[in-house]
Amino acid sequence: MGKLTRKLFRELVAEQGILAAEYAVDGLYLRLQEVIEGEGAEKEHSPSYRFMGAYCEAFKAVYGTNPHITGAAAGMAKNLLKSMGLDQASDLVRTYLTMKDPFFVTKGHDLPTFVANINKVKIRHDTGKQVTRHEANRMDQHETNKQAIRDYLRDEDDD
Repeated sequence: MGKLTRKLFRELVAEQGILAAEYAVDGLYLRLQEVIEGEGAEKEHSPSYRFMGAYCEAFKAVYGTNPHITGAAAGMAKNLLKSMGLDQASDLVRTYLTMKDPFFVTKGHDLPTFVANINKVKIRHDTGKQVTRHEANRMDQHETNKQAIRDYLRDEDDD
């Protein structure tokens, strides 16, 4: 790929979003400030920018490609960071990308699915346990059996 010009960068931003454009340039990790303000710009990135960077890096490690980042996904990330810190959110998104839950995989480990299932990811992160559909069904059957036994014993006592 040729030189990354401001025009090319802006086209990538318009087409794919800032982080996707940033990561799309032959795997180089260019910073928006370097392109807009010139080489060597030292500016602290926002927490949502850094979170999206952690997501993109983890995503690329799993899938070998960069995620498509939409404005809606970036907005979700910003809102998520209002309820938890950057470090916790980044740790959780890395855990999310290691989870082989069929639903997560079929959704391509996208950010809306991450945000909608944050408690499931947090359980996995904090305990190392992942409740599968099979385990949930087994637990439900166990509770049903316990209730049936209680009902039976209560009926026996009434007789």
